[in-house]
Amino acid sequence: GGSGGGGGDGGGESATSFLSPLGPKFEKYAAAFDEAGAESLEDLADMTVQEFVDDFGMTKILATKLKRAVADAVADTLAVTAPAPAPAPAPAPAPAAVRKER
Repeated sequence: GGSGGGGGDGGGESATSFLSPLGPKFEKYAAAFDEAGAESLEDLADMTVQEFVDDFGMTKILATKLKRAVADAVADTLAVTAPAPAPAPAPAPAPAAVRKER
């Protein structure tokens, strides 16, 4: 007999926190994502739509929506955390006067 693992929804970050904003249909997959160790949309960035279907039993449409949400989340994160681009090097000063040979 296997006694089910207890553990209420305490303070732990649950996949529900990033799935529920996508719509109620996604919430039922939260447990599976928790089980897999996903803590944020960014954790899913390397997964394909097919993997969402195979691994989590999602429909192709939901998996596609999730993939899009992941891409948006990753883009937002990159926009926030990307270092500022290095300033372009100053162009070399042009010679003050170019002498014309006669």
